[in-house]
Amino acid sequence: EEIRFMICPELCVSMPLSDVMLPHEAIEIVGALQYSKYAGYGGSLKCAGPTDLAEEKAKAPLDALKRHKIRIVAFDALPMPDRTVQYGAEGVMRELRKAVVAFSPNSADQLPDGGEVEEGRL
Repeated sequence: EEIRFMICPELCVSMPLSDVMLPHEAIEIVGALQYSKYAGYGGSLKCAGPTDLAEEKAKAPLDALKRHKIRIVAFDALPMPDRTVQYGAEGVMRELRKAVVAFSPNSADQLPDGGEVEEGRL
């Protein structure tokens, strides 16, 4: 997730504008383009130069509101060092509720259109 914010700096604007999410909430961000490439992960992560912005824009057609058709949905995860809590009934139900909210369209233009889903590692 931190990598996505690094390569798509427009996402950083969402941080001060978004409240802490409630257990039944997710945050959708539309139109954030990727401005830089990266290599590695974790301790070996490094910038691999700028992206070809024209190519990025060409990959993401515009929606009805003239935004690039890139949707990023964030739903918070809780730190759970104890796996018995994480994989217990309450922990699993919390994560399932968040996933349902995150992947449910809230309008007709958000219905699945063959888009990609990424999580964690890009």
